Amino acid sequence: MTQNIKEKYNQLATDVRQYAVEADYFWFGIQVGIVGFEQAVSWADQIIAAESEPDIALIDIALAGLQGRNCVLDALPAVKGHRDPVIAGRMLLGDLKTQLLNGVSLNAIATNAVKLARLSQMSELIIYEFEHIADDVALVEQGVYADYEQVKLALITSLTRYQHIPAKQL
Repeated sequence: MTQNIKEKYNQLATDVRQYAVEADYFWFGIQVGIVGFEQAVSWADQIIAAESEPDIALIDIALAGLQGRNCVLDALPAVKGHRDPVIAGRMLLGDLKTQLLNGVSLNAIATNAVKLARLSQMSELIIYEFEHIADDVALVEQGVYADYEQVKLALITSLTRYQHIPAKQL
């Protein structure tokens, strides 16, 4: 299944350069708290600098950065191209895994994985899997379930299984 997602993303990337999936990556990431709005502004600035005729939506994102988070969130959906919320969400799962490996709390990562899976319209099976892990995290924190490392490994395994990393990192 992951191979199909990679092929789909790479096909989109080889068509006319489209930025909608990447814009959704930032939109979902900002909504869930995985990335800051400043990263979306930086991304737009890089594209503007590289292209001779950048899309006006990218210019709007760059300018929205001066007005803050909500203005950037409002500007991101205007980016043209084919949207695939599942791919955008799966790209962010890799970021969550990195955060977990860098010491962000197990509870925060599990909670954000559930939010992200729902928001980016992942399958019910994936949502259920992350919900189950989030429940296990709560049980560990309450002292009902004592194997913290097993729950952490389950979360890392699920994040790895479902993440999608594009050929060109954002």
